[in-house]
Amino acid sequence: IETTKRALDSLYGKKLITNDNGKLVRTEVDLDADFNRTSHSIRIHHSENLYRAEDALFNTAFDERHFASMTMAISKPQYKKICHQASIFFKKVQQICDQPDYCTEVYTAAIQIFPQTRESKNAH
Repeated sequence: IETTKRALDSLYGKKLITNDNGKLVRTEVDLDADFNRTSHSIRIHHSENLYRAEDALFNTAFDERHFASMTMAISKPQYKKICHQASIFFKKVQQICDQPDYCTEVYTAAIQIFPQTRESKNAH
């Protein structure tokens, strides 16, 4: 309960949510991040999401989850284009989520794009 309270206090403090007659409502405030570098906290967040994704893969009904992946040969310029397309995808998903509707569920959408041919030299 304390963790949830701290998270809500943080969201209220950053004006990311408001309380509308007992209902939490997301505000129009946009978050911006430096995608060239991630903090330790963000890496932990992604790691926890991977754990939750694995749990959902084995314990959530097929019609309540969606998993897709592909392995491909690409160049560095193609990698950058793919990352750009991922950003566009998330913006489109956000537009769908912004449509007025009574939301009853919380889902996570995640895209991982990482090399299979070598270890990363810079883990940050």
